[in-house]
Amino acid sequence: MPEEGTMNKKSDYLDAKKNLELSRALFHYIFHPITLIMIIFMRGSTFEMAVVLGIVNLGILGYEKFRRAGYAAYLDQGTQHPRLATCYAWFQRITHGMIRKHEITGTSAMVPYVLGLDVVFCWVLVSSLLPAPLGFSLLDALFIMTVVAWGDPFARIYALMRYNAKKKKHPLPWNTGKSWEGFGAFCLVAGLWMAITTVAALSMEMLVLTPTIIVAQVLAIFAGAVTESVSGEKDNFWISLFALLVYQTTLIVGWAFS
Repeated sequence: MPEEGTMNKKSDYLDAKKNLELSRALFHYIFHPITLIMIIFMRGSTFEMAVVLGIVNLGILGYEKFRRAGYAAYLDQGTQHPRLATCYAWFQRITHGMIRKHEITGTSAMVPYVLGLDVVFCWVLVSSLLPAPLGFSLLDALFIMTVVAWGDPFARIYALMRYNAKKKKHPLPWNTGKSWEGFGAFCLVAGLWMAITTVAALSMEMLVLTPTIIVAQVLAIFAGAVTESVSGEKDNFWISLFALLVYQTTLIVGWAFS
């Protein structure tokens, strides 16, 4: 069996310049419209969403264990676990372009992504026990998910499209490895889907839109874009966390001055 290649971040970066990893991005944002349907149109309860998130966590755990055990069997030429090695070989073909080289033996990007959503959902549970100013609903959690699900992948996709087209890059002053183009794409796409999510919630009479909520949404998107531009690896977790902190803080400040 052929070796999968050297696992280092520099080669990952160079490979990404040639490959937009659209299939990888699909698994990044597809969870948002599914969650939107469940929370807004199906009126999913907190308990139901907890069950769904629990299943997702178990699925990610099984996925991570399979990847590592399968890769070990794959390198072993299938002498001890031939069926597992065969399954992994098929898995490798199916997921080509989705898993980066440094993730083969390490943790995939899905782990910090889901952990970030876990933190957001835990705050939904905790805030239900706190006074009104700290209230944070499933819809608020969906707004935060919108930021990480759509902003992060499209920041990279647009920046790489410009790179592959050999267009001039305008680096960010605080991180020359990132560009204003990617930063803008993050805000634009996340903002578009934030608007779509908001309209969906309004149509189902789940939301009373106030200036405070609008400001909180805008600042959460901006916080997510800034976090993505500085956090590097595992940015999915940090985007969710800081978008949550900024969003909740804005709601509290808005309540205090209302």
